Amino acid sequence: MAYLPRVGEVPLSVYYRRGRILKFLVEDYGGVSTKVAGVRPNNILAVRGPYGHGFGLESGKSYMLVAGGSGAPPVINFIRAARKLARTRFTYILGARTADQLFLLKEVEKLGAQVFPATDDGSMGFAGNAVSLAESLLEDSHYDALYACGPESMLESARELAEKKKIRYEGSYVRDVRCAVGICGLCVMEGLGLLVCADGPVFTGEVLAAGIRK
Repeated sequence: MAYLPRVGEVPLSVYYRRGRILKFLVEDYGGVSTKVAGVRPNNILAVRGPYGHGFGLESGKSYMLVAGGSGAPPVINFIRAARKLARTRFTYILGARTADQLFLLKEVEKLGAQVFPATDDGSMGFAGNAVSLAESLLEDSHYDALYACGPESMLESARELAEKKKIRYEGSYVRDVRCAVGICGLCVMEGLGLLVCADGPVFTGEVLAAGIRK
């Protein structure tokens, strides 16, 4: 939770951490996020956390990682952790509407990932959405898990794809988060009764499917 004094807080995922240095990517979607995106050197930005649970990670596994737009930070953070484990392979797909909305592709390549951009208008990489590209890649190679973060419609498509391919699915979901400690109930997952801040933001396919089928 990033706090800007006299403005408010916004939930963010760290995409880089080294010692006391934290890096965030902030999407300007109005309200507090606009103010946080506009901070300058020497401005005060307080951070509390981390909260919740991230993606599961095991050595010797192959991961298909799908990010949509501002869903990239937690996926990139996962890659930083995964690269330290033996025999771990990861393929990274970043989807956006156009090429000018893609970012940090070279940085992710340097982390050892296979990187595949996807754009809705075909201006760079695969012409189509990120999940369609993931489905194409899964036809030619085996993966142990599909992890995703992005718009909820993309996450649902990714969950269905993982279910179809019979591989593990984990998705990082977004809700308005106020307290971040499981008290206010603002970030409840409809149909599940679980809180994004305390029980998520990452949920497995099994948990999500149970809620959907009730």
